Amino acid sequence: MKITAKIKRYYKKRQEKLHFLTYNTDPQMAACAIAAAMCIGIVPLFGLTFILVSIYAFIFRLNFFIMQMVHLLVSPIQLILLIPFIKTGQLIFQIESKIPPVKELQFNYLLQNIDSLSLHVIRLLLAGTLVWLIFSILAGLPAYFILFNYFRRTGKQNQDVPQKVMLRS
Repeated sequence: MKITAKIKRYYKKRQEKLHFLTYNTDPQMAACAIAAAMCIGIVPLFGLTFILVSIYAFIFRLNFFIMQMVHLLVSPIQLILLIPFIKTGQLIFQIESKIPPVKELQFNYLLQNIDSLSLHVIRLLLAGTLVWLIFSILAGLPAYFILFNYFRRTGKQNQDVPQKVMLRS
């Protein structure tokens, strides 16, 4: 068997599997699900992204599986963008850095000042969340339109894929 035939067979199977993910989903809904999951997946609040994606998928009747998959794929970006979001929020909202130097971080100091430190961390996270909101609007809309055009163009090509897709490994 030639290598080109193997490559064509691989891409055909891959296309069938991707068609299975977007089965019964029009291009607008698929693009909306992926763009929303990308934006929600980078929220600087850990632990809330799964719940937010689930609620968003339920309310807007989007493909839950696609949203969870994309949300999990962008979770490393959430870690990368956490500090830039917080630092930008600190600059925009002019929040002072009240975190003491490493020399002063002793157990007694932490016990005495736990209330002020926790309030400061909450303020920083809220500022980072507001920066995320601005960023997600600016990045989410172009992502939606790019994905919508992509799915609309490839949707015409995927009409010849059989309706009943059998996944084989």
